[in-house]
Amino acid sequence: MLKTEFLVRYRTAYQELNRIIDLLSVEDCAVQVDDKHSSIKWHLGHIWWLWNIAISDIDIKRKTFIEQYSYLFNSYYPGYSTSLPQSRRSFGRPFMREILGYQENLNESLEILLSDDSIDSSDYMPALTFALNHMEQHIELILSSIKYLLNSYSPKVTFDSESGTELYLSKSSWLELTGEKNFMLGLNQSATSFCYDCETPQYEHFQYSFIISNRVVTNGEYLEFVEAGGYEDRSYWTNTGWDWVCKNSITSPFYWYKNNVDDWMEFYLLGPRLLNHYLPVTHVSLYEAQAYAKWRDNRLPTEKEWEIAATILDDDFQWGQVWEWTTSKFDPYPKYYPPAKDPMHLSTWSLMDGRPVLRGASCFTPEGHARITYRNYYKPDYRLQFGGIRLAKSI
Repeated sequence: MLKTEFLVRYRTAYQELNRIIDLLSVEDCAVQVDDKHSSIKWHLGHIWWLWNIAISDIDIKRKTFIEQYSYLFNSYYPGYSTSLPQSRRSFGRPFMREILGYQENLNESLEILLSDDSIDSSDYMPALTFALNHMEQHIELILSSIKYLLNSYSPKVTFDSESGTELYLSKSSWLELTGEKNFMLGLNQSATSFCYDCETPQYEHFQYSFIISNRVVTNGEYLEFVEAGGYEDRSYWTNTGWDWVCKNSITSPFYWYKNNVDDWMEFYLLGPRLLNHYLPVTHVSLYEAQAYAKWRDNRLPTEKEWEIAATILDDDFQWGQVWEWTTSKFDPYPKYYPPAKDPMHLSTWSLMDGRPVLRGASCFTPEGHARITYRNYYKPDYRLQFGGIRLAKSI
């Protein structure tokens, strides 16, 4: 990534992060609702701890902060320290003002560093670009955590109108794609653009033939499944999915509920609203996506099918409102080799454990962070991120 492009994206992300934090109280930032969501305070400290690592080889005096905060703010970077268990990521100290001071200190260092033309940017841009993409990821996670937090309050609390605006979807249609020529999937890493190594190397895919929906499933379409008794009918669910439904008494998507006059409601950052039938269904697990697809006598797409369709169909393939579940596993691409040395832990190899892949982006994804080749991954029962459904069929 070029330094000028980096500065624009960094300052945009930094301003958005500050805007979000300014809307919260100190008490909000300290709450950890459950062991699946870290406190906002932890997210903020973790973001800047990683920035600290990214600039420490250039700005030596910052290394003491890494040692001071590693146990609290490390996640899965074992080369630096042991880390606080995720279930304990709510803490009184350091105070929020100290973490914000840490942020201001590092932001100042970054601005000075990036304005110093005497330093060869090729030496430090890979690490800084990784840290920027990491910050953008956590902005999305923070917004998801805020939504979960505010939904847990009684009465439910509203946030703001600028974060995560969902768009109405176009009319549904089926799109058929058939090809016998080779199609290039994934990316090759380059000096001018960023991708995670799980998106590499680019490889050839021969012959494809499938039908895919031009858009994701709406609330109204999913409501038909709910009201048809989809959550009570074992025949639509995998064994693991049915066990999950029964064990957790699942009856609808995560933020759906009925009000006192039996209307379906959904909780947004704007607060509770009557269920909008024309917005994408969100916060569903892989199990729910699989069950809905079977009920419709369809299936979920593979990630190869998703990427082929998004590339070939361009604007006819509507994406970017929700992360879309696929049938693919988060495994390495053909001819992928993990790096022999990875001191900053830039590689995603340690996370390639077969979890389901989601493609696309969500309405919480920062501008510039989304791309067609992006591979997201969550456990199949996870519903707190913007997971949605696109249908496909075999020919």
